[in-house]
Amino acid sequence: MVFWKHSVWILLLSLAVLGCKEQEHTKPMQRYTLNLSDTLYLQLDSLNAPKSNAYHWVSTDSGQVLARLNMLRNALELFDGQSGSLLYGQEFARGGRYGSGDIISLYVEDSGILLLNPMRLSLGTFGSPEISANLHVDWPAFGEQAGAPYRPISVDEDFIYIPFMGVPGIRDFANSKGKSTHSLMVKIERQGGYENLMSWPSKMEKEEWPNVFLDYSVSPGHEKGFFIYSFPSDADLLYTDLEEEIRHIKAGGNFPSLSHPPQAEPSSDAGFPRFGPVYFDAYRGLYLRFIFTGTQDIRLLLFDTDFQWINDFSLAAYPPLDVYRVLISEKGWHIRALEDKATEEIFFHFTLRD
Repeated sequence: MVFWKHSVWILLLSLAVLGCKEQEHTKPMQRYTLNLSDTLYLQLDSLNAPKSNAYHWVSTDSGQVLARLNMLRNALELFDGQSGSLLYGQEFARGGRYGSGDIISLYVEDSGILLLNPMRLSLGTFGSPEISANLHVDWPAFGEQAGAPYRPISVDEDFIYIPFMGVPGIRDFANSKGKSTHSLMVKIERQGGYENLMSWPSKMEKEEWPNVFLDYSVSPGHEKGFFIYSFPSDADLLYTDLEEEIRHIKAGGNFPSLSHPPQAEPSSDAGFPRFGPVYFDAYRGLYLRFIFTGTQDIRLLLFDTDFQWINDFSLAAYPPLDVYRVLISEKGWHIRALEDKATEEIFFHFTLRD
């Protein structure tokens, strides 16, 4: 009898310990506090189109400069990262043999300016309205596949990466191993050649989802050559080298994934609850994942590079934010204001305190 009682107590204690471990897994550590530090106002004029598709920081000897695509002018613009004043503007010719076409994304690097239009990737140079080279002019991944062009060009010393929309259920591109793919990523070799990679999760190929659920997000991961994908219907993140390794990461916090498309139309105020974009912050070694709760609230989840959930922030107290346009730097995160202004574009600067 004594042995039986002891066994019961040991069993209960073991279950309690397991319960604590599970609770720790489903609750963030709340290591940081989120602070709205200041605001960056980009000074616009009548020919600056709001809500650009492409922004990124460029480091210079005099400090950080914000590169921005002006789609109205078909131009690169560089803004001072502190004052928001326009430092430099360069328009690119749309037509002709050396025209860039209608630019939908761009990226400034040491060798020049990468210019993406719906048909090709070109290389431009500072001071010239004409492109210096077409890197690819016969890309099958372009055309109808080139939706949602806010996704940034990602580069390293060996490759250029261009994310594309693809269409669930239509795998019309073949990768190097002969497998069909949606081409959610085009990997370009700097020495020539390219490959269509990545597909939608199989669960999204079986049913028709509202368009908002096709708006996936992708960011470079914490390991070279790896990328992290967030799909609106899925609590899991996909961490992948685009070819061999795909890891499903439990990263939805307490928000469940959706196994089927929602049947009801969203209200004008709330919209569909869904998982939003993901970003890797290399300066702090953190992953950011935004969640649309279906109400006015947007939540921000933070994970470390082991994908342990460490924070859950509500953004309801802040001005409405465009979380698809987040700029990450050593100084913190600049998130674009959702509201349009005729004479300025607003980025709220957030910092973390440990």
